[in-house]
Amino acid sequence: MNLVVKKLSDKAYLPTIQTSGSAGYDLYASAAGVIKANDRGLVSTDISLQIPKNHCGLIWPRSGFSVKNGVETGAGVIDSDYAGEVKILLHNHGNADFEYSVGMRVAQILIMPVATPPVLEVNELSPTKRGNGGFGSTGAY
Repeated sequence: MNLVVKKLSDKAYLPTIQTSGSAGYDLYASAAGVIKANDRGLVSTDISLQIPKNHCGLIWPRSGFSVKNGVETGAGVIDSDYAGEVKILLHNHGNADFEYSVGMRVAQILIMPVATPPVLEVNELSPTKRGNGGFGSTGAY
């Protein structure tokens, strides 16, 4: 299986794996821009991907990038039947504007298997030890 990539301009960068243990491919900005403080914006990559059937691409923040810049990704599911440009939604949680440049690694994409079992409506779910215990019910807080 390959990650098939089409460059849409000469400013596009192919996704890269940084280490042999990396889970995701780094994605690069293909244009410079600014995301205002406490705002969000779309960053162009100028690439299209052919995600393998029964898989999806999940856009995630790069951890060091988020810590350093206060910027994280949002709305990041690339379906296998989508053939358009991959754009990265970045949220600037900081109090200063965030400037990005051509070639900056702004996010990562993980290629993951997808299961879409048939939907079965029931009146009751099978009981579990946890039941309907939500936030903090396992001692996390």
